[in-house]
Amino acid sequence: MGGLVLMLPQGVPAVEFNFPLGEYLVYNIYWGKIPVGEARVRTEWAELDGRRLLSVRFRVVTGKVLSKIYPVNDIHECFIDPQTFLPVRYSKQVNEGRYHANEVTDYDHEKGQAVMQRAGRDSKKVFEIGPDSRDVISFMYFSRALDFVPGSTSRFEVISDEKLYELQLDVQKIEDVKIADDSRIRSIRLEPVAKFDGLFVRKGRMWMWISDDDSRLMTKMQAKVPVASVHLLLAEVRSSGENMIIRIPDAKEREEEEAQDVALSQ
Repeated sequence: MGGLVLMLPQGVPAVEFNFPLGEYLVYNIYWGKIPVGEARVRTEWAELDGRRLLSVRFRVVTGKVLSKIYPVNDIHECFIDPQTFLPVRYSKQVNEGRYHANEVTDYDHEKGQAVMQRAGRDSKKVFEIGPDSRDVISFMYFSRALDFVPGSTSRFEVISDEKLYELQLDVQKIEDVKIADDSRIRSIRLEPVAKFDGLFVRKGRMWMWISDDDSRLMTKMQAKVPVASVHLLLAEVRSSGENMIIRIPDAKEREEEEAQDVALSQ
């Protein structure tokens, strides 16, 4: 599979990603057939403790109607070593109704441990990780370099809830997925099976559809839980490189998006 070669500062070897740096994805979120919000994902370079790392940033927000009942403003960000594609730090700011949480987890793969600390608390939680284990965000982008063969099953170690879990990934079949603009994208259907909360459900079933091309974009996600069916549909891809759907945001749009992100982080 072809990738995008990126040069790091002088003296650091070039790295190859299977997605364009600066990619910005927008997904519409539905509760049944009702649109309830958006998920936005961005990749970019970031400086952390003097290191140049890859940042993958998820932001989930509810729409105007649902925000009056149950507002959601979540930011999840993973900082990834571009050479090993292992996570260095994971941070999350969760604002869901009356529930609020702010925590940071630092990973040390050489020591085989991670340290999680919540804002406002002096105590830290230390837990074990494996030499090749990843959190959900870094795993999702790591998997964009994988080849998915229908009928195959793979197993991985994934970090969630301050524990290590086995994630089983069942590759099922190829289907055409109708995305938000009613166009169709040839996609591979996957069923991740895990025993942890978060992106993958604990009760019920979940499926992901990944585009059957070199970009390996997630085109759709669907979760069936006891009370409802929730799904995400790809609505937009912005990128300075080649991709399926291209729209470069203008300067005003970038300023507005950055201002929204700053407001959320405060």
